[in-house]
Amino acid sequence: MRYEPKDQFCVLATGFLSEEKIKSLMLLYQPLLLQNSVNLYMTLYAQRTNNAKYSTLEHLAKLLNVTVPQLEKTMLKLQEFQLIKCYVKIEKPYSYYVFHLNAPLSFDDFFKVKIFRNLYMKTIGEKDAAVVSEQFERLRSLNMNGYVDITAPLVHSVGVESVSDDFVIEDLRPKKSFLENDCIHFDYETFFASTSALVFPIELRNEENLALIGHLATVNGLSPDTMRLLVKDSISLATMTLDSEKLKQKCAQKSPDIVEAQDPYALPPKAFLQSKQNGKRVSESDARILESLQVEGHFSNEVINIMIEYILEVSENRLIKKFVDMVAGEWARDGIASREDALKEIAISKKKNQAYKNTKQVRKQELPEYYLKMKKQEDSSNKEVSKQFTKEEEDDLRRQIQEMNQRMKG
Repeated sequence: MRYEPKDQFCVLATGFLSEEKIKSLMLLYQPLLLQNSVNLYMTLYAQRTNNAKYSTLEHLAKLLNVTVPQLEKTMLKLQEFQLIKCYVKIEKPYSYYVFHLNAPLSFDDFFKVKIFRNLYMKTIGEKDAAVVSEQFERLRSLNMNGYVDITAPLVHSVGVESVSDDFVIEDLRPKKSFLENDCIHFDYETFFASTSALVFPIELRNEENLALIGHLATVNGLSPDTMRLLVKDSISLATMTLDSEKLKQKCAQKSPDIVEAQDPYALPPKAFLQSKQNGKRVSESDARILESLQVEGHFSNEVINIMIEYILEVSENRLIKKFVDMVAGEWARDGIASREDALKEIAISKKKNQAYKNTKQVRKQELPEYYLKMKKQEDSSNKEVSKQFTKEEEDDLRRQIQEMNQRMKG
């Protein structure tokens, strides 16, 4: 889509650029990119520490001494080489962008991607590629004292005609970002805007921590402001770490901020379970069960809520972790990912259960005739035995047994 000067952007980054990554960017990627592409990447990387605030694309263009249309063209080139992933939220009067920087591939990984390798060879030629290879080898040897390099020699391909042989486009795609996770419903924009680097240091804003924050906020129905306070209390500035277990516990103990929705199945699972309990607070143990379905099971709110409703129906309104884990495992193996999938799965389970009950009933009705005759004789015999005593005799027998028990106790 077309960039506008007043459009806003912020920057996220996966990890930090080591000396080898910078060398990869300059020596491997730069020959394949447009002029100013590396400048744009490094400028965005420098601004990652300010990702709690938005800047304009006009400002970014001025830093690079280019026009906004030129900036857009350069940005697209970086996206083609998977150095940047771009996300947009369209609002009036302008749009919001999140530019997520991916670290350059290492030397070995770069040349494993066939299209990268062949384009590189075509662009700079075999002679200069050998020089670059030697420069990386020197860097590697400085950090590997005592090791012998047994890597197979690089086989250079000529031209790009062979690119289509066995090339798969997924080879170029990085792992799915937390921003693309359909199970997470969390306003990162507001969270970043209200959370300073003193509260949540930039060094801790990695993929793992941000995904965990989004998952916990989603399942517990917590707002960005609440998560900011809980994250602050779970961070140790002395060790520069986020205590994930402490954060999980604090979230489990917190009442949901979001308790209403037009569609009840769209509610955060904790709020949904609370509604099933007539508004009674969800216990911490039950909250941790819901958390595991979201964080570890990667189920959406709708699927979790439908699963919980089904489990409560068949288990006398109890959430037993082993039973929940069993159902969750079956649903995961069956690929349940939507409301429709979940409802179909429940319908199938109920049909199987009914068929099992019917089978048991049929088996009971089809008992062999000799067994039924024997059973009838046993019942008749028991009745005859009971008729051998009068009521007075039975009462007297009971009294004697009671007296005997009392004497034994004495």
